[in-house]
Amino acid sequence: MLTRLLSTLTLLVGFGVAASPPSVPTVTVKNGTYTGLSLPSFRQELFLGMPYAQQPVPPGLRLRAPLSLNASWTGTRDASAYSPICVGYDVPGAEDDAGFELSEACLTINVVRPEGVEEGSDVPVVVWVYGGGFGNGGSADHRYNGTWIVQRSVEMGQPIIIVSFNYRATAFGFLWSKELAAEGVGNLGLLDQHIALRWVYENIRAFGGDPSKVTVMGESAGSISVSLQLLAYGATSTDLFRAVILESGTPTTWSYRTPEDYQPQFDAIVNATGCAGEADVVACLRAVPLEAYIAATNVTNMPPWGPTVDGSFITGSVTAAIQSGKFIKVPMLLGANLDEGTSFGPSGLNSESDVAVALATRYKHLTNDSISTILGHYPNDPSIGCPYNTGDGVLSTGLQDKRALSIWGDIYMHAGRRLLSETVSSTADVYSYHFAQVPENGTMEIGATHFEEVAYVFSNPLPTQNPLSTRPGDAELAKFMTSYWVSFIHKLDPNQNGVDGAPVWPSYRDAKKNMVFKRQGSYVEDDSYRVEGIAFYTIAFLLLGAEMAMFCIMVAPLPYGIRKRLFHFLAESPLVAKVAYGIKIAFISILVLFVDAVQRMFRITAEAEAAKSNNSAVLQNVQTETNFAARKFYAQRNVYLTGFTLFLSLVLTRTFYIILDLIHAQEEYAKLKNATASQSRDKLANGDQTKQIEDLKAKLAQQAAEYDKLATEYNKVTGAKSDKRKD
Repeated sequence: MLTRLLSTLTLLVGFGVAASPPSVPTVTVKNGTYTGLSLPSFRQELFLGMPYAQQPVPPGLRLRAPLSLNASWTGTRDASAYSPICVGYDVPGAEDDAGFELSEACLTINVVRPEGVEEGSDVPVVVWVYGGGFGNGGSADHRYNGTWIVQRSVEMGQPIIIVSFNYRATAFGFLWSKELAAEGVGNLGLLDQHIALRWVYENIRAFGGDPSKVTVMGESAGSISVSLQLLAYGATSTDLFRAVILESGTPTTWSYRTPEDYQPQFDAIVNATGCAGEADVVACLRAVPLEAYIAATNVTNMPPWGPTVDGSFITGSVTAAIQSGKFIKVPMLLGANLDEGTSFGPSGLNSESDVAVALATRYKHLTNDSISTILGHYPNDPSIGCPYNTGDGVLSTGLQDKRALSIWGDIYMHAGRRLLSETVSSTADVYSYHFAQVPENGTMEIGATHFEEVAYVFSNPLPTQNPLSTRPGDAELAKFMTSYWVSFIHKLDPNQNGVDGAPVWPSYRDAKKNMVFKRQGSYVEDDSYRVEGIAFYTIAFLLLGAEMAMFCIMVAPLPYGIRKRLFHFLAESPLVAKVAYGIKIAFISILVLFVDAVQRMFRITAEAEAAKSNNSAVLQNVQTETNFAARKFYAQRNVYLTGFTLFLSLVLTRTFYIILDLIHAQEEYAKLKNATASQSRDKLANGDQTKQIEDLKAKLAQQAAEYDKLATEYNKVTGAKSDKRKD
């Protein structure tokens, strides 16, 4: 309770609250009336800790989808203080819940509006979704104080309302197993967010907001969450928001585990809570005391609980959904920080084989060939590694850590940002950024890492865990970024920001560029950094899948009619011809890569042999010798990969033409067969006519003979002499 009070008082500290008590703001929503809190120095009004759903408390509603409020009240209810935040578990480096009161009764929402904004004002709204790795966090966190954003919006003449809310995290919001999958209970934290957005849609007009002008904004897990709301239930449109802001997080950032992946730790929870052996273990978990549930779920060295492909809220592969365009496409402002990898990548890697093992361990679906290709795109050159722009020096933690951190940063953040930018910009405006400012308490080994942009976006001067830097240019950068964000929220265009000399931020639809934020001067750059490596993550598996799918279709036992139409289309379509021409050009590039891989393999082999023949001290170090072997191995695999790709292309081409020739032969055979059958029918018809004529001739001859016989007998009887032919 004390921490909640301090969180609220933080809003007032240093703002010179007037001696006379301010008027108490009120608002009437669908279920009743709230009284809020006034901040005279900021000329703002706050409504805090308002429930937006029934509280998910045991035994009935824990581990269940959130339910809308089902009760109204008369009179007023207090909304002048934050509620407890949802139960979460801090981890080293992410102690977001420290000092806050935690509770399962936490599904509450907060609204900050400018003074004078009331029902009918219809100002734009931004909804903030906090991060925390889906394991902790809360809307009462001082770092997310929205008063300075609202203040700046009023200064710009573009007033906005900011909304924040709590949602369930860790095993309360994302528990997953075969049992829960069978019950259809998953992604509860995402469902909390969805119902909170529904509450905003239904009630924000009472606060003076326009429900048709809502932007949803998040960072890290909050950004992933917002991006997953774009995929919710497989929809392609929504009335809940008109734009999104994604700071360091996209659908591809998260690793989506299956019920089978989570089952061992779910079973461990069941055993630890004494629910093993119960007929309905989920019902048992819903009823266990909170302390027992926390003790069983707050464990280390387990895969983190988070979003899963549940077949309902997330209907299938998020990457496939993005690439196929099956999601809600709205204007978007998104970006990532320069050195994201220092927050997510491994350390202590001293050789290429160490990096390869780390990749194989973290991403079990990667083949050896894929790992080899990745390493080829990220050479062991510290001058281009992460943290970037730090020269040739290596990190004290590992000789190849900069290489690994570059890979991990791209996998986690930069590849997904570029994929989403390229996809969405085909139908909506996208504004992409690159935050490159190291904070004043940052070291060279950390750089401009994860989360550091938040203080600048919120222009928050409070002494938080991640304070706004105070060097010359930091305050200006904060104003700069806040203004861009407000302009986008209000106008769907960041360029109406009211900052003199601000660079024009181009839409990704017009040019693939990023805004780079730095205190010494922000600027626009081409979005082309590490294009080869990032492109690999987004197309490698699609290319391999397409090749295998094409081969399977070609050799599949399809009905003759379908096979005929398919291959004629492939052989005769102008579009396919253009695609085939592009593929031929691509395979020329692969041929070049194949030659390069062969040369690299022989070069590495020659270097190793030369070192051995000269008794070089280079190979006296076992780790260095292992590195030589790993380099040779990866070079050999590059040869195999590119060589097999070329070989497969030849096989596919030859198979295609063999099958096409077979179809042509079958068509010719069918024509010949039809012609032969027609001739046979004609011959048969002619033979029947000849037989009929011969039969008639025979009958006539027989009749003539009988006539002659009768005439002869007649002559004998009468004694007449008759000419049989004339009579």
